[in-house]
Parts: sequence; structure tokens; C-alpha cells
Amino acid sequence: MWECPDYFELDGKSIMLFSPQGVESDNPYEYKNIFSVSYILGDSLNKDKPELVNHKAITQPDFGFDFYAPQTYLDEQGRRIMYAWIGLPEIDTPSVDYQWTGLLTIPRELNVIDDMLIQTPLAELKALRKEKLAVRGETLLPSSSFELKFEADSNFSLELSNEKGDTLIFEMNETEFKLDRSNNTHIYAEEYGLVRLAPRLDRTQNIQVFVDNSVLEIFINNGKHTMTSRFFIQDMNKLSLSAGIDANLYPLDSIVGLHTNTELNLANR
Repeated sequence: MWECPDYFELDGKSIMLFSPQGVESDNPYEYKNIFSVSYILGDSLNKDKPELVNHKAITQPDFGFDFYAPQTYLDEQGRRIMYAWIGLPEIDTPSVDYQWTGLLTIPRELNVIDDMLIQTPLAELKALRKEKLAVRGETLLPSSSFELKFEADSNFSLELSNEKGDTLIFEMNETEFKLDRSNNTHIYAEEYGLVRLAPRLDRTQNIQVFVDNSVLEIFINNGKHTMTSRFFIQDMNKLSLSAGIDANLYPLDSIVGLHTNTELNLANR
């Protein structure tokens, strides 16, 4: 079954975004969650058949643990913006025990480049940034909500942790990215695996990470890949980067009250 279908046209291409159920794959990068998300990109839509003309292979827009039912819209500036559910049907996170369930990704602007659907954090989110901090090695986190940016042209590791040694690890080797939540304080959905992989596409990696308590959104190479996940590390207070990586960290204000109206000129703050 295809849930939440969303057809739109963008940058001269026709795109069908949908959430299929009951799909499995031997590919190490695809369809590892209980239910996943896919998109098909074509040159145009033949409404008589109907079908996408000269369409590419079905592709995943996200390689994380918790990404489902994305939907898009056009804003007043003509930007195609997407939100998705950071969660999955039939999967309860540890926060359900405390009457917290369901949340959305940050808004993402979509573009098509080289027949790939590119996702970038909405420019207005820069207005949430507090004072920039330069980080290297191990750092005590100033906030549980922050944005992290860095570049790497060799293998790296990023680790979030607490004093007890509970961790979330995001790392890259010569061929792929790996997100590992097997050592979280609270483990869930273990039957679907505790590691997710994404293929490495470029030599130099531009990494942008958003963390908001139990939410992780990773943007790789300006949105060529994303990895969206929940994770649960109690009293998380440390961030560790492998040697040689210099990063910028921005503690983030609350998104409550943020507007996307260009009159606010938030993107230039």
C-alpha cells in the first residue's frame, strides 16, 4: 500500500513522493524500517496512462530510523517546502510512556539537482541561532537543542553521550555513513535494527546536524542525503568529534513564534 502520496513538479521535473508499506530489500541502505518512504522522479507526467515519463529508479529521501509520511506545499515565495513525521506506524518510542507522541521535522526546502531530490533546512531557521561556539574534540553541551556544522574529507566520528557512557554515534568511512543508537539509554524497535547506513557520494563532506533533545536531523552535503531519527540518552551533556575536525555549534532558541514571511528578513540575521 502507498500511504500519503504527494505529486508535485519542481525544477522542470515531476515527482511522486509516497510512503509504501510491506516493502523489503537486500540493499543495505534501503527499507530497513518497519515502513519507509520513497520517491520517483521523471521528466513529466503522462496523465492519460498515468505514468512518469523517463522516470529514474525509486529512491529513498531519508536514511534514518524515524521518517514517515512527508508532505509538501508551496509557500508565498514559490518554495517547495516539506515536513515529515519523525516516527513510524506501529512503533512506540519511550516518550509515549510520558504522554508525548508525534512530532514533525524542521521545514525543509526542496530542489532537484542532478536528478536528486535535495533537502535543505529552511533559511529562516538561522534566526533560532544563538552565539556561535567553536568546538573541537570533546565538548560539554551548552544546550540540548543545537545546530552543528563541519566539513570533513576523511573518516570521522561524532558522538553524543552522558556521564554514564550512553551514546549515539554518527560516523563515516571510505564508502558510507553509519548512525548507531545501539548504546542509547533507552532502546526501542530493536527488531528492526539499531544501525542505519547511507552511501557516501562525495570526497569532501559538508555536515549539518540539528539536535533537539531526543530528535536528530542530519543533512549530508547540502541535503543530498538526510538521516532523521529519535534517540534517547538520559541527561545527555557531551559531544565528541574525532581528531582534526573543527565545527561550529549554535545553541538554538525555541521555534515557537518563528515565521517564514520574508518581511521579517530572518534569513539574513
